[in-house]
Amino acid sequence: GQATPTRHNHVAMETRAAV
Repeated sequence: GQATPTRHNHVAMETRAAV
């Protein structure tokens, strides 16, 4: 899990695969 603001900003601890 990366702390990068992905498409799902509500979960910053989510992986980039959630794009």
